[in-house]
Amino acid sequence: MVANLELLAREIRRLAGEGVATEQLAQPVDDARHGAARVMHIVRDLGVFARSEANEAIGPTDVNAVIESALNIVHAQMKHRARVVRELAPVSRVGGAEGRLTQVFVNLLINAAQSIREGRVADNLVEVRTREQGREVVAEIVDSGCGVAEEHMHRLFEPFFTTKRAGEGTGLGLAICRSIVESCGGTIAISSEAGVGTCVRVRLPVWTSAEPAALPAPARDEGPARRARILVVDDEPLILRALRGLVGTSHDVVCVGSGAHAQRTLRLDADFDAVLCNLVMQEGTG
Repeated sequence: MVANLELLAREIRRLAGEGVATEQLAQPVDDARHGAARVMHIVRDLGVFARSEANEAIGPTDVNAVIESALNIVHAQMKHRARVVRELAPVSRVGGAEGRLTQVFVNLLINAAQSIREGRVADNLVEVRTREQGREVVAEIVDSGCGVAEEHMHRLFEPFFTTKRAGEGTGLGLAICRSIVESCGGTIAISSEAGVGTCVRVRLPVWTSAEPAALPAPARDEGPARRARILVVDDEPLILRALRGLVGTSHDVVCVGSGAHAQRTLRLDADFDAVLCNLVMQEGTG
């Protein structure tokens, strides 16, 4: 879908360059491209979220990117409740697992959203901040929601304890968040005032590795762009047509519809600069 929308946008630009009136087409196509890109990013983020297994390897993780992914996931719940303000400072990578940390921030952002009733977006705010403090990265989520009564504060991390309305929570979210954050060597703390709002503060240690950083490869002068011969392999005719249209404007493209057909093609003619190949197909995998 994204490839076909891009192809359509290119054709509209070409027609506009030839003096054809395209204003009524250009805006809807542009809107559709932005919408498709948003769907693509949400699906990608949900994929990361779904793979947040407990044994996921801990490594250098970009907290700001994790927070942006989480904000994408909770956008639908947040947009009718509050404005979101980002204050994401440049910070070092932390020791963590991307999927599990995404789960943490999704839970915390959903809590922030559910503490605010729908319908008064302009009056409510969720602020998401990051900063580096010593050898830690600090992430804060501050909301202007209903807050938590003082007598409940000491129970917030207890499994199955919840202050939410019926049907909105299981009481497991914060317990899971603390477990994940502590498994990454970090801490999580909450301050709140009933009727004012809540601040959740996550501290994660900066990633340190014994491996030396790789030196960047020297830049090479590639010279002027040239047309390449590209073999495209996919058993979906819609994808083949879209890729032929996109890539074929700049390169010479040969399209085949199966792994077996690709093998026969390459045995007869292997003079290709690149192969774009699907991984899961009939008649041979990528």
